[in-house]
Amino acid sequence: MKKILLVLVVMMAVVCFACLGCSGGGTDGEDGAKTEDGAANMTAPPENMTEYESAEMGFSVYYPDGWQGEDSSDRVGKSATFRQEGREPSNIPGEVPVIHVVLPAFDYAPTSLDEYMESQVNTFEDAGLDYELTDTTMGGQKAVKLVTASADGSVKIMQVSTYKDGQVYYMILNSPGSEYDSLVDTFETMVASFKFI
Repeated sequence: MKKILLVLVVMMAVVCFACLGCSGGGTDGEDGAKTEDGAANMTAPPENMTEYESAEMGFSVYYPDGWQGEDSSDRVGKSATFRQEGREPSNIPGEVPVIHVVLPAFDYAPTSLDEYMESQVNTFEDAGLDYELTDTTMGGQKAVKLVTASADGSVKIMQVSTYKDGQVYYMILNSPGSEYDSLVDTFETMVASFKFI
């Protein structure tokens, strides 16, 4: 159990340093149809969502109305964090549901998505965590979806990772197990709306 919590804490340490501000704007619209792997083809902005755009990080993504977005940049990388308004951040992984878009900084730079995912899989296997991998897309790029949970199911994670121009990008849903199922559609809509700019 300590190994599982350690892995979850390490993963969240990479993405839990949001504190600056957010940008907004956007329009309502309809999202496109989903493909067989669950990824959506966005033909218009998703309904009831606001656009977040970061020229510095090189992407845009839509997030739900009633949520807030914040930027962060520190020694572990750059990220944008999205959470429901009124839900304060927590240092305890999985206590409050959050969705992060992360551009991690590495001591070494992975040269491909496959190399990055191999390191992720090794981390989960070393901790004895079960996980599921699925090929998908993000931002028009090949991507891999990883789903895992703590041994007791109290924390569930879905992460979609891609690689572009020498940089890993990943989106991660970290949620209390009891709220996870209600957030999967939101997360997948956000992943489908992700665009490189």
